[in-house]
Amino acid sequence: MRSITTFPEAVFGFLELRDLRFTRQRFPDAWNAWESLAEIYAAKGDCARAVTFYRRSLELNPDNDNAVEHLKIYGPEASAAN
Repeated sequence: MRSITTFPEAVFGFLELRDLRFTRQRFPDAWNAWESLAEIYAAKGDCARAVTFYRRSLELNPDNDNAVEHLKIYGPEASAAN
């Protein structure tokens, strides 16, 4: 049985993802937009995209400890390419 909150959560997730994609396109050097996209894809289970976006965020902000920690979680392959 589907939860009542499933649909609103899905809509919110879609809108948030759409807005972040727009932000990323409009402000490509905004490291926090890349990190937010990484977090959304990680939550969705798309680890490959999450790693890509965490790496980009870290390129733009080498002091981004959150990205470093998340890349460690995804294993040596993710942090080695950093």
